[in-house]
Amino acid sequence: PDISLAATCHHFAAMAPRGSKRASTAGAGGAAKKRAVNPVVEKIHVLVTALKEADSAVLPKTAAQMLVGMLPGCFSVPSLYRHEFQASVVEMVGRELQTLAAAMERDVEEAKAKVDGVEDDRKMRQTALADAQAAIADLEAAVVAKKDEFAAMQVAQGKADGDQKEADNALSDVEASYGEAVGKKDEVKGAVEALALLKTASAESIDHGKQHIKQLAHVSKKYELDTTLCEAVFKALKKEVDQRQSFDVISINHFDGSLQTLAAKLTAELEAMEEPKARASEEANAKAKVSEEAKQACEAAGEALKAAKEANHSGHQAVKAAQKAVGNWLSDTKTIMDAFEAKSKACVEFRSSPLVVFEELRELQPEPEPVEEAPKEQEAEAPEVPEAAMIDATAAAEGEAAPVSAA
Repeated sequence: PDISLAATCHHFAAMAPRGSKRASTAGAGGAAKKRAVNPVVEKIHVLVTALKEADSAVLPKTAAQMLVGMLPGCFSVPSLYRHEFQASVVEMVGRELQTLAAAMERDVEEAKAKVDGVEDDRKMRQTALADAQAAIADLEAAVVAKKDEFAAMQVAQGKADGDQKEADNALSDVEASYGEAVGKKDEVKGAVEALALLKTASAESIDHGKQHIKQLAHVSKKYELDTTLCEAVFKALKKEVDQRQSFDVISINHFDGSLQTLAAKLTAELEAMEEPKARASEEANAKAKVSEEAKQACEAAGEALKAAKEANHSGHQAVKAAQKAVGNWLSDTKTIMDAFEAKSKACVEFRSSPLVVFEELRELQPEPEPVEEAPKEQEAEAPEVPEAAMIDATAAAEGEAAPVSAA
């Protein structure tokens, strides 16, 4: 719980031994007026302020609050009458004050190092600006070069795409011709197979006989076989096998020979197309590979151009930042020097005020008993001053007291 400065001083001051006699009423009144600005209370206030305003990185706020709560009751008691716990609190406060002072001195040393380096900092900023400006020419040249590379890759990709399209078209033509040849061969092969069936039976007596006749008629007409021969054959094929005359058999065999010759011719043509077809397929595949490589190269060139543009933009931003840094050097230097002066002053004030006050309160001595002159006439002994009246000065200290100067 929070304990007010006056209440704590009141509590611990009651623990200190007092003389058996008190000064006269008039003397007590004068002493009370003097203790209204009790220097001990003012000095305690200096320590309280120092702990409350301490850097939390050095002295955490919770620790500072704990010490502030215990500080008045311990330091208001003369060192001779302090309890062991009170004495340990005094030493604890002393250690923390020394730690704060050391931290402040380190801050001063760091600030001084920055002050000592301001001229080097100025040179570094100027060098950084010169380097950034010098880099701009190379960055812009790189952008131009990457643009040219990207344009060349676009042209190469366009040519590769055109070559691929041409090779694909050529392959399509070859494959179409090859497919047509395969169709012809299969068609004639089918006619040969149909004729083989019709040799063993009439068209009227076998399944799909009429369709076989139509198939033979279609092939003979398409490939311009002898018309007279075809008419004789078709008549013979409609007859039963045992009713066919020698002429019929000769006609059928001759027709069969014509179909076999046509099939062999188509097979030879198909075989002759195998190699051109393979070459066209290989060429198309090669052109497709070149086209894909050109596409990838073009994409890479595009990415390289993008990166060059970004680097150029960053370079211009670096120039602006370096120019701003050079322009801000004077104001930044003033900030550094002001910080050094402020930290130096705070360090000196801390050592000349809180640390000095601590040493004074650490060895706080009890107030000496007042020396009374022997009265010329017998006087009645002054009544003892009530305890509440003796500590009213402490209660008055609860108000804001001015810090003790270093002097």
